[in-house]
Amino acid sequence: PNYIKTVGTGFHEAKRSKEGDVIIGKPVYEDLRRFFEQKHQYFSSYETNIVYKFNGTHWVEVYDGELSAFASTHFLPIADNKKRAEFIGLMKTTNKKTEEWITESSNVKMNFANGILDLKTGKFGPHDPSICFRYVLSYNYDPYAECPKFEKFLDEVWKWKNDKGLQEKLHRMW
Repeated sequence: PNYIKTVGTGFHEAKRSKEGDVIIGKPVYEDLRRFFEQKHQYFSSYETNIVYKFNGTHWVEVYDGELSAFASTHFLPIADNKKRAEFIGLMKTTNKKTEEWITESSNVKMNFANGILDLKTGKFGPHDPSICFRYVLSYNYDPYAECPKFEKFLDEVWKWKNDKGLQEKLHRMW
């Protein structure tokens, strides 16, 4: 299933002449798209046609220039403007996801440098491409971290020292 027939021919159809020479034919855009997908898990938005790839922690936008460069690098002979545009168009119309999925999959979750925290369940797990984060916080999640300055601030503002229930609720909010 991962075999791509045209990898060895620069993502073009190929035939042999009667003399045995290889004759390069039309480009096979779908094969180049599948090759891209083997290297980068990706999707495109139904609403915006923006292409995103998963970088291991979150989804990042793939600009047309990057897709164009990918086509130029892998098509042999090198892709002209028409071939690059055709490849970009194919990428924007495949592996479609809705904006609803994009927002709902990450709802009530936080993406830390070391994994994902589900704020509803309190469970912490690894980064997951099925959750559409388009950012990652620059620090690790630490369930045992203390925040003395924040607690002092709450003590001064809310006068909460003796109300453990309120203390718990405020900690969950922040």
